Amino acid sequence: MAAAALAASAAATVETIAVQRVTVDVDAPYAAVVERFRRLVPPVRLAELAGTTSAEGVAQVVGATGTATGFVLFAEFNHGRWMGHFARGLGATDVGGTDDGHGGGGGGGGDDGGGGGENGGGGDDGRAGGDSDAGGGSAAAAAAAAPAPRAAHRFVFGNPLVAWDMVRQDIEAVLHVPLDCAFVEKPDGSARMILLLRDGLVAGHAAMAANQSMHSAAQQIDDKVYRLIERLAQS
Repeated sequence: MAAAALAASAAATVETIAVQRVTVDVDAPYAAVVERFRRLVPPVRLAELAGTTSAEGVAQVVGATGTATGFVLFAEFNHGRWMGHFARGLGATDVGGTDDGHGGGGGGGGDDGGGGGENGGGGDDGRAGGDSDAGGGSAAAAAAAAPAPRAAHRFVFGNPLVAWDMVRQDIEAVLHVPLDCAFVEKPDGSARMILLLRDGLVAGHAAMAANQSMHSAAQQIDDKVYRLIERLAQS
């Protein structure tokens, strides 16, 4: 109903596309898997990347990370920090922290992402820090009854050199650049990785369905993602 109203009231179209969602269960401790991802996808210096004046400069900044997967990290969001406050009940919470974990290697926000900063406090494993006793008895009771919060992270990563092959086919593909993925801690303490493949996102709509060059560029990115997953899942 809302989609129909949008199309009727503005110069808008609403289209359904088929997207492949990949879920990978890694039988290893959550913190170890997340740290392995950080090593495979090292942070890029965002200030240097934003200050480049040529394609060669972009290549140099990306290459300086020493990435072995072809991907670099632009931003990290530690969702476990803020979600845990709600799992423990709506008592007093610490919202003063601005450190969001690894935030894309520092250097400030550039055109390619940016460090996080609004997701609260807590440990690097993604679990929320404990609330204070200032919330009163009802908050304390809710905290005691609530399940322990699990860790959750979202990463924004990619490579401008790789993305260009896709974006030059259709500038609207920038909607899905860079890539992103999420990690959630399973009840047994292991990790689950979740992501959406690019091919369906950028080439699954009517305007791009017949564009084989776009499909090829998107599939090349998806292939690199699969290789990253293989390395991440190795024990």
